[in-house]
Amino acid sequence: MTVAHLRQFWQFVEREEPRSLMMLDDPQLLSWLLTGYSRVQPCSPDELEGLRQYIAVKLLLIRELAQSRLGVEHFQFN
Repeated sequence: MTVAHLRQFWQFVEREEPRSLMMLDDPQLLSWLLTGYSRVQPCSPDELEGLRQYIAVKLLLIRELAQSRLGVEHFQFN
């Protein structure tokens, strides 16, 4: 994984609806993120495997970011 791929991946995560991210269990979320990102940024099989491993260890962070975005949305609109 290059730095550019990582940056693009996190931008992809930030654009996604936080409720969608929170509704999936870990295997579903991992698969959904890999599939969605590979549609935006085509990757080689080796890059996809590296990304899969990276996402697997970042799932908690991804969920925490989505949860914090939900909190901000709730605060802004209620």
